[in-house]
Amino acid sequence: MEPVSLASAFWNMLAALAVVLLILILTMFVFQKLLKQKMPIKDDGAIINIISVRYLGPKNSLLLVDVLGKPILISISNQQVSYLTTLDDEVSIQKLKAINNTQKSHPLDRGLLSRCRDFVLFKAPGKDS
Repeated sequence: MEPVSLASAFWNMLAALAVVLLILILTMFVFQKLLKQKMPIKDDGAIINIISVRYLGPKNSLLLVDVLGKPILISISNQQVSYLTTLDDEVSIQKLKAINNTQKSHPLDRGLLSRCRDFVLFKAPGKDS
């Protein structure tokens, strides 16, 4: 059995550390990319659906929510949620229905595991084969 030199053991340890750090950084990058994409929430059988979200700044946003078929505009800030108005105008309601009917499902509107699998297998989003 040959004696192991201290220098070669040190370089082997540094190479192994570099590989582990690279794997950690790549994993963090993949999960950041996958989790950063926010999906619109749409459930056809639900009583409450979020139609649209407009971010106004950090921790401030407007939400257009459909509750039992009535569109309601609410604001969300760091301290409170406020009711703003209910859209009763027939023209606005018809436009919202037209927009909702023409929207196709987002190609990334799938589970996290499916997106991770496709990313690892280098498949384009929404391509099921």
